Amino acid sequence: MEGAPVGSYLGRSENGWMDSEVFYEFVANSFVPYIEKNNIPKPVLLLVDGHSSHVNYHVGKLCNTSGVVLYPLPAHASHIVQPCDVSFFKPLKAAWAKAERKFRQEHWGQFVTKYTFASVFRGPWDATAQRRELIQTAFRATGIFPFTGQYSREKLAPSTVYVVEAQDGREANVPGPSGDAPSASTTTDVSEGLALEKHLRFPVIPKKKSGKRSKENMPKCISSEAYLKVLEDKQAAKEEEEERKRKRSGKLRRKRRQMERKAERRSRRRRM
Repeated sequence: MEGAPVGSYLGRSENGWMDSEVFYEFVANSFVPYIEKNNIPKPVLLLVDGHSSHVNYHVGKLCNTSGVVLYPLPAHASHIVQPCDVSFFKPLKAAWAKAERKFRQEHWGQFVTKYTFASVFRGPWDATAQRRELIQTAFRATGIFPFTGQYSREKLAPSTVYVVEAQDGREANVPGPSGDAPSASTTTDVSEGLALEKHLRFPVIPKKKSGKRSKENMPKCISSEAYLKVLEDKQAAKEEEEERKRKRSGKLRRKRRQMERKAERRSRRRRM
């Protein structure tokens, strides 16, 4: 951590990926103390993606008692509604690539390692994080603050199929991105005319009822009492299942020992 940006927090996991323990330590040892130290009015909104490390009972309980509203962004939409993805990460990556290249030029034969990463990364981070307009633009573009619910819907446009007339008079189907027609003499959008349901029969598969709560009926806020109740029930069910497995494995071990003892008795009788 030598030379790291001011206020950095180092977390470590066995596989190098974020997990619930590392996220809990970050919230408990870095995020909440920062709020308390700077007297930030509560409640405080903490936006995260739906990764399993964020959906944890202990983290949700900590946020609930600390005045933090832990709210997950919609799944598979980070490129649309996550502020860092929309505006912040791109200039940060560009600045990091420049700093990493400069480090290799100044230190021939060396590369950025775990020991030098923090000091090399500090320059790009400080230069990018000081640009307040990037942060403001990111939250405005995603419709989070000011809260308008307006975001770039161009990234949600479906793929478009084009029919291109080749020079020899034949037609060829060429896929193209939405709004960008391929260069050709004649282009016709036929995506609306492909009514496959008129030619194909799809089997109707009845949905099986399960005891699990559907995602539509799940509470949205991870730190809410309702969501914590769901996580608590899941944890209790998981512990019950583990207890059943332990009992089952214990019965199997006892049965195996009994069979081994019987086999030993038979072998003794045969010897006699």
